[in-house]
Amino acid sequence: MAATCTKAGKTAGSHCSVCGTVITAQQTVKATGHSWDSGKITTQPTTTSTGVKTYTCTNCKTTKTETIPKLKQEKKAGVSYTTHIQSIGWQPLVRNGDLAGTVGDSKRLEAIKINLEDAPYSGNIEYRTHVQTYGWQGWVKNGALSGTSGQAKRLEAIQIRLTGEIAKHYDVYYRIQVQSFGWLGWAKNGEYSGSAGYAKRLEAIQIVLVEKGKSIDRVALNKQGKITSSTKVTDDTPYVAKAPSVHYQTHIQSVGWQDFKKNGEMSGTSGQAKRLEGIRINLSKPPYDGGIRYKTHIQSIGWQDWKYDGDMSGTSGQAKRLEAISIELTGEMAEHYDVYYRVHAQSYGWLGWAKNGQNAGTAGYAKRLEGIQIVLVEKGQPAPGKTYNGITANRNESYISK
Repeated sequence: MAATCTKAGKTAGSHCSVCGTVITAQQTVKATGHSWDSGKITTQPTTTSTGVKTYTCTNCKTTKTETIPKLKQEKKAGVSYTTHIQSIGWQPLVRNGDLAGTVGDSKRLEAIKINLEDAPYSGNIEYRTHVQTYGWQGWVKNGALSGTSGQAKRLEAIQIRLTGEIAKHYDVYYRIQVQSFGWLGWAKNGEYSGSAGYAKRLEAIQIVLVEKGKSIDRVALNKQGKITSSTKVTDDTPYVAKAPSVHYQTHIQSVGWQDFKKNGEMSGTSGQAKRLEGIRINLSKPPYDGGIRYKTHIQSIGWQDWKYDGDMSGTSGQAKRLEAISIELTGEMAEHYDVYYRVHAQSYGWLGWAKNGQNAGTAGYAKRLEGIQIVLVEKGQPAPGKTYNGITANRNESYISK
């Protein structure tokens, strides 16, 4: 009797065919045991229930099962945030795209705190706000207050970004409801959101984390933000900014400091043969981080170091002429705007436009600067023309040197 997977077998033994004496006794043969295949998953496990794996014996086709543990719930990062609202104070924490602030109550946001929740990666959430009369504050992170407390100052814009390992796996999206403009479009990953130059308050905000490669659920987020068909929404425009102004003031031989001029107006004199001796340049209401810097070439001194944002470049009380100038924007302003400038040089008249740090004026000819125009132009827009603000250039070159 042959052995099976579960039952022992026996050998027949042998006997003498004449006398019947046993020659070989019968012997028991052990059961062979099952030979299990590698198994198949017959019930998939989930995060809420166990699964089943079934093995089959390759000899007798008997089956056995094994329990597969529940799948571990993959952690997904979330975001929580709270806002301080005019006449209300701090609201309770909200999460993952819920509305923070008010809709239809005309109340300003004055401060915000933002935190990561259940983050499966290392890193931080950082944010900063543009505050009434103060401008952009520094970056804070992980629940710190951005804005003001007890000062009745409105938030006007915000930036939010992820840093560290989590920034490789998630995007942070956010949008703002702004006084008069309504809901703006979605910004993400540090982009500007809000308004600049309009003195408009932020009234509400939504923030959500989205895994890289995935899109935001606009329908669900509209519901969370109380957005209906009658709600004012400025689609795909996260930041509404007025064009900044450039202001400049020159110190003129025997005249002293003139009043400030702006946006392409002529500063200096015409037809009076008076030298420029000093200059101050500043930006008014820049919608982005950054400012303006400038340096001048001075009679018998040469090029001075860079001066910044309203500091004087040149000399005072030394009767020294400016002979050339270089001007450029700094920070994020330089990413969004070009600065153009041209000068009136002794003997040559008005020269052509220079831009973004190029030299304007003369070198090696001992010629004084007598006038200057400065103008900001948004990136991608055409340069100022040869005739601008009633002044026509005499030459195309912006810089004449020996």
